[in-house]
Amino acid sequence: MSQVALTLLSLLDLEGAAIFLDVDGTLLDLAPTPDAVKAPPPLRENLAALSRLCGDALALLSGRRIADLDAILSPLKLPAAGAHGAELRLAPGDGVRRLAPEIPEALRARFLALADRDGAILEDKGAAIALHYRLAPDFEIDARKMAALEAQAQAAGFALLRGKKVLELKPARLDKGTAL
Repeated sequence: MSQVALTLLSLLDLEGAAIFLDVDGTLLDLAPTPDAVKAPPPLRENLAALSRLCGDALALLSGRRIADLDAILSPLKLPAAGAHGAELRLAPGDGVRRLAPEIPEALRARFLALADRDGAILEDKGAAIALHYRLAPDFEIDARKMAALEAQAQAAGFALLRGKKVLELKPARLDKGTAL
């Protein structure tokens, strides 16, 4: 956001507003690997200014863990819902509350077995696991293996979420919408 945009926003009465912002692919560009995502300093400054303008009623929604958001946006810490709603921080000084159980070990093992390919990257989020395959252009999962994984996930209360070159195992009842 430019200084002009912030000046215009400051003319609005945002005191009674709440602002919820999605992170990856919205605030931040996608990158080849999860660790390659960076936040430019002006973004941190703009988020802090926007938060002040709305009386600190600005929160982030992400599939990432809140600890990862904090690292990317450091030193800024905002209220956030992480891991698709499996983690929650209501205020900057609060601790992170976990709202979902661990992934059952048998389900975790079946999902992890999918990553046994060159270029596949796992991102373990505790209550969710993402398999990124941007660097594995020929990545495919056998339909029978996928059906078996989906059935096992559903039976355990988990779901598969497909995104841009990513497959994620997450709690079925939680998502960014429920976090909001």
